[in-house]
Amino acid sequence: MLSEENSVNCDEDFVFYNFPSRDDGAMALTVDGNCEQSIHIDLKALPDNCVRIAIAAAIEGTATFGQLGPVAVKVEASEQPEAEFVLDAGTTERTMVLCEVYRRANRWRLRAFGQGYDSGLDALATLYGVDVK
Repeated sequence: MLSEENSVNCDEDFVFYNFPSRDDGAMALTVDGNCEQSIHIDLKALPDNCVRIAIAAAIEGTATFGQLGPVAVKVEASEQPEAEFVLDAGTTERTMVLCEVYRRANRWRLRAFGQGYDSGLDALATLYGVDVK
């Protein structure tokens, strides 16, 4: 969850496999096996200082998105598909920002992103202002 400065307001704004949900219920990550992850976002529960949510994926070890192959993203609201897209141009990247949910003119919108990085999850978290220990 990101502020206008494109950084987290606190480390708890970074939801990931070791911290899979926020106490306020605004966001939660669930993992179903090795290949399916879901992120639940309650847009009404998000704090006012959250203007953007970057949804990213990271691969452990030395594997890359080029080796993984296409990544499919599906957005659902009330069990209905709202948007679907496939990111398939990965090469040497180990982390990738798949999409962003962002606020514009008091409405939430979705942007397919596909920005990859050769570094690991810790570097991506640091990019967004998370204090990685």
